[in-house]
Amino acid sequence: MRHDGRLCRSTEVGGVSEKRARSGEREITREVDNPVDRLGWSVGRRRWVSALLAFHVFAVFLAPMAAPPPTSQLAQRIAAVFDPYLRGLAINNGYRFFAPNPGPSHLVRYELVMEDGRVEGGEFPDPRRHRPRLLYHRMFMIAEVLADRAQVLDEPEDIDRWPAEARDGLREDQRQVREFCRAVARDAARGQTGIERVRLYSREHLIPTPEQLRSGTRIDDPNLYVEIMLAEFTGSEL
Repeated sequence: MRHDGRLCRSTEVGGVSEKRARSGEREITREVDNPVDRLGWSVGRRRWVSALLAFHVFAVFLAPMAAPPPTSQLAQRIAAVFDPYLRGLAINNGYRFFAPNPGPSHLVRYELVMEDGRVEGGEFPDPRRHRPRLLYHRMFMIAEVLADRAQVLDEPEDIDRWPAEARDGLREDQRQVREFCRAVARDAARGQTGIERVRLYSREHLIPTPEQLRSGTRIDDPNLYVEIMLAEFTGSEL
């Protein structure tokens, strides 16, 4: 009986030691596996960092939620508050070129009217000329910016009744867009001589509907392109 008792007490003592050893292993593992613990951050600092991360992630999702169209007025109002942060980090992208509702893409077509009457032309971005892909994307973004800013070139009929500050702002926007167009026209005419004038057009490439595709419409069908004139320059203005 004494032997059994000693054996029982030994087992109990061994069980306690084993539990303590396992508990110690868990504490050591927890200290090693948790990188935050190694930094020695306090609970307050962890909460601040977590709040900043949550703020940033919310801002990243807010930009496409508020980009028109379509969007809600609530998203637009919240985005207006976040606007300095979004612009400061350049994360105010709408990502409308992704599914499920990508918008139309834009090209720039140019015409070079020569002094002898010939008309030469082209468009960009052009995958055959603009390589590598990064250069193609750069030209694509130029075309998109021009298409987005082209609306300021239209002269409102009631501009004379606008407040002076608004009218001056529009004039400055028009001047900037026209100078941008001039730089594009100058690049298009590079290496050419005897140019009388250069014309620039913005071409919007619409996305065919499922019904159009089922009826046999090709994605490059001419009817899917809508074109507006951006600017015209004489050879001496380049």
